Amino acid sequence: MNPSKTRGGTLKFVSTSTNYSSLWDPQENRPGGWEANFARYYTRQLVTFAPRPGIAGTKPVPDLATAPASVSDGGKTYTYRLRDGITWQDGSVITSQDVKYGIERAVAKGVVPALWPLLNPDGTPREPYAPDPPKPDLKSIETPNTKTIIFKLAKPHNEFERALAVTAASPVRKDKDANDDYGDKPFSAGPYKFESRTTGTKVTLVRNEHWSRASDPVRPALPDRIEITFLDSQQDDYEGHKERDSLLLKGEYDLDLEGTGTLLAYEQEPGLGFHAKAEALGDPALRDNLDNPLTGAVSFVILRPAAKPLKNVHCRRAISYGLDRKALQEAVAHKMGVIAPNMFPPTVEAHDPKYDPYGAVARDGKPSSVKAENELQACGQPNGFSFTLAIYSDNVWSEKAAQALRVSLDRIGIKVRIKKMAGILHNNKNSGDAFINTEPLDTPSLRPFLPYLVYSGAPTNLADLKVPAIEKILDAAAVESNSDKALKTYQEINQKISEEAVYLPILYEKNMLWRGARLTNVYSARAYQGQYDYVSLGVDTE
Repeated sequence: MNPSKTRGGTLKFVSTSTNYSSLWDPQENRPGGWEANFARYYTRQLVTFAPRPGIAGTKPVPDLATAPASVSDGGKTYTYRLRDGITWQDGSVITSQDVKYGIERAVAKGVVPALWPLLNPDGTPREPYAPDPPKPDLKSIETPNTKTIIFKLAKPHNEFERALAVTAASPVRKDKDANDDYGDKPFSAGPYKFESRTTGTKVTLVRNEHWSRASDPVRPALPDRIEITFLDSQQDDYEGHKERDSLLLKGEYDLDLEGTGTLLAYEQEPGLGFHAKAEALGDPALRDNLDNPLTGAVSFVILRPAAKPLKNVHCRRAISYGLDRKALQEAVAHKMGVIAPNMFPPTVEAHDPKYDPYGAVARDGKPSSVKAENELQACGQPNGFSFTLAIYSDNVWSEKAAQALRVSLDRIGIKVRIKKMAGILHNNKNSGDAFINTEPLDTPSLRPFLPYLVYSGAPTNLADLKVPAIEKILDAAAVESNSDKALKTYQEINQKISEEAVYLPILYEKNMLWRGARLTNVYSARAYQGQYDYVSLGVDTE
């Protein structure tokens, strides 16, 4: 939208976050989050996600590397050659050793869990953000010279390049590493460098004079200057967001830094707040500056098959048929989500919009009482049953969803007891038989998403699902070199998960984003949860 190659001007972000130094440390970045999106201004990677809208933006393209990896040894060895002309902000050359050190740093911090078992299979798994982690010397990464880097994986993995495309895999120069203080002023490899960072109030980036446009096929680097203004973090959340939204609508800032969120996992709405959305939607002069992209997050009900009477798959299927997803959508998400037929969101290649096993989309989200009652007969509970649904005690959106769910299931004789709890529900053994969750897609890949949900013993297997056949198919999909076959295998897994009826999709979440009238080259980036693709943005200087 509004394409332009014009350089110059100042791009102005506003934020209600706290200006922590960890936000700017690339190895502390959560893949897919706004921190990773912004970090591409001052970091580079061997490969990065293509600066393109739609599915094309979920595919890795060469960045520091001259070309995609040369893959050998049956898919276990990846070899890259670095470009000429790639430099740090002091003009020194970025080397393969710098790339290796940055990835070792990421593995040590546990921020990219997909990399750990591939690059250090015999090591002790680390918890994310472990304090003062030792930096491993990964023997699986070889640097025979300053231009060549070789990865020798423990086993083939067809999404390894996607794991490398995250900003946590950025190079770091070892002599500049200040451990937990590195984010105070990161050493830039990208088109911008930190001019200043005022704790709590402002961050300013200016052009890196040693960055070479000819060496960077990804970043157009249009603005001369990038500023982030942090509002008073001591304000009440509602008042802070209200002030941010007001300043955006008045045109004092170009866009919100965070740009995304998950509706059923956090108290605040993603994107603009409720009142600002209503104001913008009601004003034709403002409405054209709103966008409503998918985030890649899926909201779903989790049923624990170990809980009585949820042990019987037909009882679980009765819940799926009895869910009034339309009522849940209307209760929590006006223009913030679309009815989900299955667990794979439209933002990933393996999404199949025609796969609607419980007829959720076919009925526009409304329940099927006939099919629900048939399943209750099949599970031996013709008069219904009861179960406990846990929700976050401080989340108004989860409570609204739970109340709508309770009303819809009550119509078919299934009684829902709502239990409010604090903390992480799925790690709490007392959190009941079921709960509502939102799973954001940190990278545009189903490989990181699926193991969390299906591998038995994994702490993120939210339903305590134990189906070895699904795990076996998932392992096969990871080593399938033919991408079309891999996609079909992931779709097969999706079907098997749906058949188990332990994860019941409700909504594919959407955002309501505001873009200032000055912005150019605006599009939604699927690799970054539907946020605008920050590195492509420019500003109209006229």
